Amino acid sequence: MKTFIKFTFIVGIVLSISLSSTACSFLENRNIPDIFELEKMDLSGKDYAMIFSADMWNEEQMKTDRNVLLLIDSQGNWDAYHTYNLDRANINWTKDGLYFSDHVYEYFVDNAGSISKTNKTSDLKEGTGQYGSSVDDNEAVWSWFDIGFDEMGGYQTRIKYQDKEKSTEKIVEGQYNYMFTIGHQLYGASGPFELTNGINKLDRMGLVKFTDKELIPEVLSSNLLPDVTMGPVDISQQVVLKDNIVYIVGEAEYIDDKLQTNLMMWNKENGALEVRSIGASTNLSFRSFYTHQNALKNDELYWFNDRAELKRTNLKTFKTDLIQSYNVDVTEELYYSARFLKNNDIHMVVNDTTWGNSFDKDGTKMRILKTSLNHSQDYTEFPIKDGKRLSRLFSKESLTPTDNSFAVNPKLAE
Repeated sequence: MKTFIKFTFIVGIVLSISLSSTACSFLENRNIPDIFELEKMDLSGKDYAMIFSADMWNEEQMKTDRNVLLLIDSQGNWDAYHTYNLDRANINWTKDGLYFSDHVYEYFVDNAGSISKTNKTSDLKEGTGQYGSSVDDNEAVWSWFDIGFDEMGGYQTRIKYQDKEKSTEKIVEGQYNYMFTIGHQLYGASGPFELTNGINKLDRMGLVKFTDKELIPEVLSSNLLPDVTMGPVDISQQVVLKDNIVYIVGEAEYIDDKLQTNLMMWNKENGALEVRSIGASTNLSFRSFYTHQNALKNDELYWFNDRAELKRTNLKTFKTDLIQSYNVDVTEELYYSARFLKNNDIHMVVNDTTWGNSFDKDGTKMRILKTSLNHSQDYTEFPIKDGKRLSRLFSKESLTPTDNSFAVNPKLAE
């Protein structure tokens, strides 16, 4: 009997702690304001924005789950907001304000904090994952959402264009591995499927230009994949242009059982493609996130690999050097993302804990790291505060950042 009483007492304590933790998590999330119910939010003093996405597996989750937006200042303090759910949500910060999405609205928050919400015009079930976004030279934002096969056997992609509080939406034919903008023009790299649409061809990747107001896909080229056993992965979406050639880091292939990082060089006029291998992965057991950006300084292309190491590739010799690793200990759950600013500064967010880990005494550990192309060996960093509150905020394991979920206030480049 004493043993049973002792066991019951212990179980009671464990359940009490578990319920207490769950209650704290519930209260933490309940106290977060919903952006879709606000007309204004406070951007003053905020330097960074991050958005965290909840997986959507069914229509019920679309209705009940919420994404989390963090606004962070230069001391690591933060404010949190809820949006509706959206897989792989992106966020972009231009000189005009913040752009982000959920499955109901496209949002624009101007520098004064006024919130504009535009309803999506397509069915909520169509394109519920944001597969990427890019800022063009007009400071407007292009986003793309993979819809999938239609009833006629074709394949569709939803493209959204946002310019401040105005937005337009088009459904286009074709499946695309990634998209990017040059100037004001949107391009896509077609996926290697065998479809009858004239865009997607088996084991081939072409450059597609979206023309006219209707964004009609114009196929500029068709090129055999470097490795037909695998599709393109981890592609930069903010790219650099030099002498009519678009430079993109991230295309991968296996060579001698090692995963290679490639430099792709697209001719933006005729779609001609040249591929150079510029690096091998340090570990094949997992992949982390690429930064989805790179930067050009003279003939040197700077980019981050999947181990958060800053690399430099000479565009004439294609020699690649390691510049700095910035004390990032890569694990399977690592999240990092870097942004190159126009003044050559680089800002990076690094997560050093597994998402949802509430058992670490300090909670979730994240930090902001700052360096520059001019002094890339040197860097400073500061922690994002209140790790225990962050842990409660991220107690749902599926609530994670994705490839383009970190944004930097462009005023930091002034």
